[in-house]
Amino acid sequence: MSELTGNDTEFTGESGKAWLFPVDSKLNTEASIRSWLLHAPYAHPMWTDHFLYVVHLSPVAGMPPAKPEFEGATHELGVMALNPEDQPWSIETLTEALTRMKQDGARPPYLRPHDVGEHFIATDQEASLIADYCARSVTSGRLVPDSDYASQWMPAIEATLAHLRGEHA
Repeated sequence: MSELTGNDTEFTGESGKAWLFPVDSKLNTEASIRSWLLHAPYAHPMWTDHFLYVVHLSPVAGMPPAKPEFEGATHELGVMALNPEDQPWSIETLTEALTRMKQDGARPPYLRPHDVGEHFIATDQEASLIADYCARSVTSGRLVPDSDYASQWMPAIEATLAHLRGEHA
C-alpha cells in the first residue's frame, strides 16, 4: 500500500471505491476529523455502501460529552452501513439525506447499530490518516466494513499508528 498524503479524495481498488466526504460544519459536528463514503459490494449481501468517520473526543460546545472507552482515548473511528433501500449512495445523495435528517428530523440514512466503533489515541493528523488508510484498505479488500469483521479494525488501526510513528519496520 502506498503512503498517503492526506490529499487523496478518491480511491478505487479491486474490491471497491471510496470518496472523501467533505467535512462541512452544517452536516458534521465540530468534532469531525475525516469521513469517507465507501462502496464495498463484497462486504454484505444486502448493503454495499458504508460511511466511515473519525471524530475527536474532546468537549464540543452544545454537545453531550463523549464517553471514551478507556482513559486517554482521543478519537473514535466508526463505520455505519447506509440504508440499502436508497442504494446506490453518492456524496450528493448522502449529503441530501443528512441535511433532511438535521433539518426535518427525517430518518437517518444509516443502519443501527454501527458496524465498527473503535477508540484510540492519536493526533488529529494521525487520525485523519487512519481514516484514509482504512478507506484504502476497504477498497483493496483488506478490511471489511461489516460488524462480522469488526474485530479486525482495532489491530489495523494500531498497526497503522505504529507505522505512522516509525515504531516498527
